Amino acid sequence: MWRSLGGSFSVNTYVVVVNSTGQYLGTHAYCSIGQLRGGPQGGYQEVYTDGLNNWWANNTYWSNQWADPQFVVNCLNLPGAGI
Repeated sequence: MWRSLGGSFSVNTYVVVVNSTGQYLGTHAYCSIGQLRGGPQGGYQEVYTDGLNNWWANNTYWSNQWADPQFVVNCLNLPGAGI
């Protein structure tokens, strides 16, 4: 459990383009997919962590489906969250 000593936070936004594998997003308290850009074309979009506040993203083809041209990942930075 973490405790923030201040009331401030910031958000970083990253664009993950098609055919990206293991795109490093940096060190953040939390990251999630914010918006798919382009049509609902399928593919495989993933945001994942190593459990130590390091985050990566993939945007790849899957089962012969085109991946979305790009998607947006929003990452939250919290003071005192162990980062």
